[in-house]
Amino acid sequence: MMKLSYNKRLTAYLLLVTVLVLALCFWTSFYVRGVSSDLQQGLAGMETLVSDGNWNEAGRQLAADYAVWQDKRGVWQGLMNHQDVVNIDLAFVSLQAYLEQQKPEDTLNQLAVVRYYLELMSDNERLNWHNFF
Repeated sequence: MMKLSYNKRLTAYLLLVTVLVLALCFWTSFYVRGVSSDLQQGLAGMETLVSDGNWNEAGRQLAADYAVWQDKRGVWQGLMNHQDVVNIDLAFVSLQAYLEQQKPEDTLNQLAVVRYYLELMSDNERLNWHNFF
């Protein structure tokens, strides 16, 4: 069995760690983008429901989207700044309150805020040179 020198072993370990970190970055980017996209699609449908005054169906759509968010929230907390996750939580809670009050303008405004936060997270986790440095 051939024994590798210290420098070769160190280089191999560093290369392995680099590959693993890059793989984690790619996975994180695609995961966050996928969840964000799924939630935004549901919220886009809710926008139409609110505009049409279909409050019951909009409430069901929000409950479904919020359940998805709660399911994915723990992973997001491990991947990014906790304050960003809290902002999304607060935006969902505010959206629920406006929806219950059946205030179309406020509901649509808060819906835009939720969608903005989701898009912002997707952009912040995108793999590009700006995010690396």
